[in-house]
This record gives sequence, structure tokens and C-alpha cells, in this order.
Amino acid sequence: MALQPELVLIVLAAVAPALLVGTLTALLTRPDGRQVAGALVAFLWGALAATFVASNLNDFALAHAPAVVGATLADVLVPALIGPAVEELVKAAGFVAVALVARGALRGVRGRIAAGVFIGFGFAVAENVSYYLLAAVQGGYDGLGRAIWLRGVVQSANHAVFAAAAGAAIGWADDRELRGYARARVVALGLLAAIVLHAIWNGVLSHAITAVLCNAPPGGTACAPTPDTSDMLLGVPALEAAFLIPSAVALRRVARRARA
Repeated sequence: MALQPELVLIVLAAVAPALLVGTLTALLTRPDGRQVAGALVAFLWGALAATFVASNLNDFALAHAPAVVGATLADVLVPALIGPAVEELVKAAGFVAVALVARGALRGVRGRIAAGVFIGFGFAVAENVSYYLLAAVQGGYDGLGRAIWLRGVVQSANHAVFAAAAGAAIGWADDRELRGYARARVVALGLLAAIVLHAIWNGVLSHAITAVLCNAPPGGTACAPTPDTSDMLLGVPALEAAFLIPSAVALRRVARRARA
């Protein structure tokens, strides 16, 4: 059976951001074998374990939350709060996997941020495959192209930044050799930061971007058949930058204050 070109394009588009980041990281840092192993474990955790577990838990929440809080509130809480909490906690478990396989290779603030970045990119790869398939079915090559631009280029670093926030806190605790309650408090704050960032994205920014891409005519209620080109190339990237740049700057500041 011939391999469909659409599937090849979808897989390549989903993997490309992670490959680019991995290649640039290798060229700039020249990691040793343990660091490579740690990065690979982090990526695989995000792409396989985290997405599998989070998908099942999110499906469970979608199925049962309406009976607990009502259908209207569930439609808000699951994507805006429950989903981010589930996904960030499951992704954070990848730091344990990295520590077990490559002990000491990705410790400290910089190492933990790097691990979080690879966990996040792995998660995004698996998630984007499903989104690209849906976009291709619904909109053909045009829809697929828009999805690749939005999720694979403009929004490619979102999950990496979310997970890196948790990693920065774990690394901070590593650097200062915190134990017991002090360590638990710092790690909990990092996980909370990751969840809050993810919740802001899901609950606020993604809705704003959807409204921009809807491109509804003045006074109308139905979305236009296709988004406006200027919104795709300028409006959405501007919203993404307003969200992502402060987060990346904060992570950089934390990393610079870490011990050498």
C-alpha cells in the first residue's frame, strides 16, 4: 500500500520543530552521552507517556465533569483548568523518568529547563499530529497549511515553556539543595506556574486567537470561510509573542541566576 503524501507531510511538520530545537541545542552545547540520553527520555516521555495518560484523563474528565458541575460549567472548566492541570502534572512526571535514566545529566536550573523543553516538544509532536489530521480532513491542504503555520510555527514553543516553568523550579531546588518541606514548596510553585500559564493560554489567549481567525463580517455571527491573511501573519503572531516572550524572559532570568 502506497504511503499517502498527506501523512508524510503531517508527520514531518509535527516533528520538525523538535528536530530543529534538538539540532540547535546539540550544536551549541555539544552534550555528552548522558545528556543526550536524558533529552531523548524527556522527549519520548512527552510524546508517548504524557500524551497517552493525559488524553485518557482528559476524556474521563469530559465524560464525568458534566454530572458533577453541570454541562455549562464543565465546558469551561475542563479545557481552561482541568486539562492544563492534568497535562502539566503528567508532563512533570517526566522529570522523574529523566532522573532515573540519566541521573545527574540534566540537574540544576539549566538542565531541568532543558528537560522541560524536550518534554514539551515531545508532547506537542503527538498532539499536533492529531490536530493536523483533523485540519486536513476538514479543510484539505489549505486547512492543513494553516494548522501547520499556527501550531507548528507560531505556537510551537507553548508546551515547552509550560513544562520548562516546572523544570526551573525543580532545578532551583536542586541548586540550593533544598529538602523536605522547602523543596516541596518550591516544586509546587513551579508546577502551579506551569498550570497557570497553560490555563491562561487555554482560557484566554486561544479564545482571542479563535475570535481573530473567525474573521466574522461586521454585524455578522458566522465566521468567514477563511481567516484574513494579515491576521494569520501578523495578528496571531503578535498575540502569541505577547504571551510567550515574557514567559521566556522570566525563564532566562531564573537560569542566569542559577549557580554556574
